[in-house]
Amino acid sequence: LIAPKDDEIVTQTGFRTVTFRHADEAKDADQAISDLRGLSTGLADFLVIPASSREWLLGHPSLNRHIETSYRLVTDQRNVCRIYNLALEGSGRPV
Repeated sequence: LIAPKDDEIVTQTGFRTVTFRHADEAKDADQAISDLRGLSTGLADFLVIPASSREWLLGHPSLNRHIETSYRLVTDQRNVCRIYNLALEGSGRPV
């Protein structure tokens, strides 16, 4: 989940979540990609990007490009969120 700390989806989900809070920090894009790859090794199955974080992600083009090219889009509910399957193609994990 890429979201700021106060995003409602962080506190109201009934699922176990790992919050990837790069939205709160000005981190290096390469480090953010590395951290996301770490999550995709089995710590998390899906990446949820709430609509409230889309503008932030568009401001980080290399991270956005990594997500778009590395993970399969499961759903895009424009006013709610985007969900990506974190299983990388050829990773040995089910896609």
